[in-house]
Amino acid sequence: MEAGLKKPTLFSLVLLVLANCSSQQQIIEKTTDESVEVILNHLEPYMIKGVPSRLVLEKEFSIDTENEKTAQIGLTEMETFDVDPDGNIYIIRWQSNENYIFKFDGAGNFLTSFLRRGQGPAELEWGGTVFLDHEGHLLAKDPSKPKFAIYDRNGQFIKEVLLKKLIEPVGPLSNSQYFYFEQIQNPDKLQNYLGICDSTFDLFQQIYQKDTPNPFRSSEARVLISGRSLIYQAGKDKLYIGDTDRGYEIRVYDLEGKLLRKIRKEYKPVSVSEEFKQDFLARFPEGDPFRGRFDFPDAWPPFLSFIEDKEGRLLVRTYEKGLNPDENMFDIFNPEGVFIGRASFANRDVQREQNPLPCLCRGGRLYSIHDKESGYRELSVYRMRWE
Repeated sequence: MEAGLKKPTLFSLVLLVLANCSSQQQIIEKTTDESVEVILNHLEPYMIKGVPSRLVLEKEFSIDTENEKTAQIGLTEMETFDVDPDGNIYIIRWQSNENYIFKFDGAGNFLTSFLRRGQGPAELEWGGTVFLDHEGHLLAKDPSKPKFAIYDRNGQFIKEVLLKKLIEPVGPLSNSQYFYFEQIQNPDKLQNYLGICDSTFDLFQQIYQKDTPNPFRSSEARVLISGRSLIYQAGKDKLYIGDTDRGYEIRVYDLEGKLLRKIRKEYKPVSVSEEFKQDFLARFPEGDPFRGRFDFPDAWPPFLSFIEDKEGRLLVRTYEKGLNPDENMFDIFNPEGVFIGRASFANRDVQREQNPLPCLCRGGRLYSIHDKESGYRELSVYRMRWE
């Protein structure tokens, strides 16, 4: 043996093997499709050195419709919500005989309610969407009407905006545009569009289309209860679209509608339970002709909704039940689309499992609506910590 060279010890050989294994774990599998990068993820997350992948949630408070004080102010149900930069929470109801929007401070204390029921410029018949626009005003929309009611954050009516199309806004974008969803009903099919529109809701750019059968095309047509087939969300500088007919694939676009990459992942299908089928059919009385038209697939689609946190991580809600009865499992991807971990937290619609409940991240907190076993809904607020 040459001078200065020492025979490797067993300990050093073990370190060398571990280093090689660690190095292998850093190699992210990729391919190309439609001239863009495709990230290939497996059932187990990638281990990336120095990248926090474990989400720890510390519950701070909740707004519970089962609480007597909450019911007394008129908030007995929750549809959607948004959070302003000061941490104030704005919740909209689906039905109301009085006010639709309820404002709470950053500690969950009730402040005020506004937006009354009616057909006038400052009113709604049904509450569907509420979110803050680019100017920090509240935009509220009845899903059946081509108009918005805009209020300031103190509940003062500002104006009404009439739309050229019956669109549903997904959310405002950081470039002062909006991500939107539009559905056009034809006798034999539903044409579903996702796109971008300008701040005045005048110019529309479609970026994705998916046609699905019209379940009401005839009185005898079969209706497949298979969950949402088009999943979408707006992030800080990205748009996310998932077409479940493509399997576990998430298309990532920039704010101009250009396809940047695709995220793919292996997954274990979740069976549609007999309990869900029976609960679903129980909504229709015996003898209802509609009751006999439903079909159910063997398994649910791979995912149900997307959430992006402030660092650009993507949390993908799956149909897998979480660690507790009101929780679902979420897959976690880093900003480059690499699967890095999983988390379980409360976001289940216990009675209608195929529908997503609102969930969002704001300023290091996670806000999530979920159904309690009692049937009441609760908005829980968690402090997020990554380890």
